Amino acid sequence: MLFQVQLPHHKSDSDSFLRSSLISALYSFVSQVEEDTINALQMAKVTFMFRKQNDLIFMLALDSTINPVWCEADFEYLIQEFFRTFPEVQWQGEVVLNLRIFDTFKEEVKKHLVRLNRRLELGIVLLNERLITDDEFLAKDLEVLGMVVAQRLLQSYQLREAIHQRRDILAIIDTILDSLNGSHIERQATQYILDCDVCLLCPSSSDCFFETFLDTLLTYFNFKQIISQYEKKRTLKWSSSSHNELKSVIKV
Repeated sequence: MLFQVQLPHHKSDSDSFLRSSLISALYSFVSQVEEDTINALQMAKVTFMFRKQNDLIFMLALDSTINPVWCEADFEYLIQEFFRTFPEVQWQGEVVLNLRIFDTFKEEVKKHLVRLNRRLELGIVLLNERLITDDEFLAKDLEVLGMVVAQRLLQSYQLREAIHQRRDILAIIDTILDSLNGSHIERQATQYILDCDVCLLCPSSSDCFFETFLDTLLTYFNFKQIISQYEKKRTLKWSSSSHNELKSVIKV
């Protein structure tokens, strides 16, 4: 086995060498006996995705509740990044003796897997609440997805009735954020603080699910919006007759 990467909170007691040998044997068996390839193996708790390229077998292990289709693009991206990062290595018929050459790449893979895991957690919540479809989860950018989810929540939560009942709109939004795993968002009176270093959901600050989500909700309630930017910190301010000022400081 050349290298293995797992999420920081995931601990595996199984012998990685024995597992890699088993995977290699299984893949060879299917290829030789069935004259076919194996792309996925679903077990009770874990689903394994496989890709073979240049005599290397790449594997991605998922919780069995995850639809493998959701991860195909990320899996393919990581494989292509591997060969882009190590184009000078001729794999066929050679044995790599210095496995430390993969250390830097392993850190990049770990960052990508953390972001993928974060997106999958959000996707499961949204799908379970029937706020999006599988196709929307795969096709739409996070920024667009935030707008779609906010629009559907406005219908399902019937927040207009909350206004008529003079309920605290921001408290309702806080509850919605909690349900969407928005623990990285803090509200202090009329100020929202989104900490991107904790969230790790979006690949860039320009494709932010929660920013668009909040923007769509607050615009619906006629909050006036002013956006300013200073280096890597953006400040979004809303104001209305019922709240003097509501601003969102996004740390990136």
